[in-house]
Amino acid sequence: MKYNYAIIGCGAAGRVHAYHFSQKPIIECVAVADPNIENAQFFQDHFGFKSYYYDYKDMLAKENLDIISIATPPGLHLEQLTFALQQGSHVFCEKPLVINEEEVNAVMKSTRTSTKSIGIMLPRRYYNNTLAIKKVLDEGRLGRIENVSFDLKCNKSLAFYSSWRGKKSKSGGGILMGQAIHSIDQLIYLFGEPLKVKGVIRTNRENIEVEDEAEAIIYFPNNVKANLSATANSDITWKGITIIQGTNGQVILDSEKVILWDVEGIKPPVSEEKEIIPEEYKPQHYGPGHLKVIQDFLDGIVKGKFQAVTAIDSLKSVQLILEIYHSSKTNKLVNLSPII
Repeated sequence: MKYNYAIIGCGAAGRVHAYHFSQKPIIECVAVADPNIENAQFFQDHFGFKSYYYDYKDMLAKENLDIISIATPPGLHLEQLTFALQQGSHVFCEKPLVINEEEVNAVMKSTRTSTKSIGIMLPRRYYNNTLAIKKVLDEGRLGRIENVSFDLKCNKSLAFYSSWRGKKSKSGGGILMGQAIHSIDQLIYLFGEPLKVKGVIRTNRENIEVEDEAEAIIYFPNNVKANLSATANSDITWKGITIIQGTNGQVILDSEKVILWDVEGIKPPVSEEKEIIPEEYKPQHYGPGHLKVIQDFLDGIVKGKFQAVTAIDSLKSVQLILEIYHSSKTNKLVNLSPII
């Protein structure tokens, strides 16, 4: 069986989606939708999509589609997701899935009423180091967790923020919602749904509406406390250090890399596999793991396999970031409600 596939949004993230989906024998690339006809033409020329639409609603109304990718600015996700689900398509969406509390509630409602799969591009849960640490933590091999921290230093240019990424209504946020969300999701996967948070955000640049620096203390179950810091103003292109210190050992990560693995009796995880994708389809600053997420999404549809990242899972990191924003505004510790 072949699955009719289309994509909404023909930018940089969309190229990664389109390439990996187009390489699957079960996928038939049917149509693209984007107001920019040159971007759409690139997708037709390189990935074999047959039809082009300016308006995604026209595409969904006219084409018989099984799977839709959404690779548009986050402020557009909810409307496009809702429309695609109503048309009866499975949806694979860029992160973040949504960007405010009202939208979080709307997605929670949609997941209860739709039988279709929703996938989200959050690769950290699939990394070899993440899976190895999850097993170590579940088995208690690090002992009592004494310290957890995540420190992200990256460099995002003025040109980066001059697009929709610098506008709150379109992006939902800056360094937290756009970049740190990956490791925030990883921490939630490792330690459970957060209970409380105290945070502060700052916008140091003129003419942008989103934060370019942030700090937070996140309180997890079992008395685990994580310190988070993130900046987009570093001279370093990307360095995301996660430290997990227990009474019996310590692990230090730099994104997909293992810097230190001090776990008695357990070998370090194998290095993350290199993702095979032409450079013209994947920006240099993108990490690995995209194919793993897409394959897991497709296995859920084809084989009925349980997805490692569900729509509900992805909302937990969005909710935490929103509460960091709230805490910064009120200068108070914020309690988080469980997402069910």
